[in-house]
Amino acid sequence: MIASPTHAAPRRTPARRALVRPLAWATAVLTATLLATGATPASAASGGVTVTTKTKTKARGAASDTAPVARPKSVSKAQLKRAQTLLRIYASGTHDANTRKVVKRFQNLRGLPAHGVVNLATYIQIKDAFALLETGGIGVTDESAEVPGGGGITTDAPATPEFVVPPNVAPITTQERQILDKIAKCESNGDHTIVSANGLYRGKYQFDRATWKSVGGTGDPAAASEEEQDQRAAILLRQRGTAPWPVCGL
Repeated sequence: MIASPTHAAPRRTPARRALVRPLAWATAVLTATLLATGATPASAASGGVTVTTKTKTKARGAASDTAPVARPKSVSKAQLKRAQTLLRIYASGTHDANTRKVVKRFQNLRGLPAHGVVNLATYIQIKDAFALLETGGIGVTDESAEVPGGGGITTDAPATPEFVVPPNVAPITTQERQILDKIAKCESNGDHTIVSANGLYRGKYQFDRATWKSVGGTGDPAAASEEEQDQRAAILLRQRGTAPWPVCGL
């Protein structure tokens, strides 16, 4: 009877053992390094390129997200429309994108938290900042004065209106003053009586007549007092930022 051959496991030669042991050691070191950095090795079939993925851990019981900041409470729709009108934006009665943008700019100028919502504090500031538009703020001196002993005959006095700032008008802030000083230096070198060569732009901030009228001014901007020009320019700055001065407002 012929015995069937048996297949004994091949024995590793010393040379093979010398090759396998360093490879196993290197693999163990690489795996430990990847695990320590939170990465996972790719399969060998990826052409030898190691792909790592970062894992995020979250502490048990820790809050997942930062608590959202509470939105300030808005004023009524009617008050919001009034504020939008004073800021010369469309009075939609809602906090649309343009309203939030303009309100944020105003809040920055006035030193308020710039959240873009017309809350009560912002509304009061808007009313005070634009009070000059609603009150005028100009007390015109009597244009005629009785001549002593003249039997009631009157004569014209200089027709220079006296500018009176109403008590409820918010003062120009330090930030507004810095911006206005820069604009005035560029536009007129600070001369509130200057007129451009073509006669269109007048005074310290080089108002044209239409813009001067839009911020409550009357007559010739260059004939107004420097204080009035500052106040009117501050109104324009609060409404439209530095856009009315495309060169000097940069």
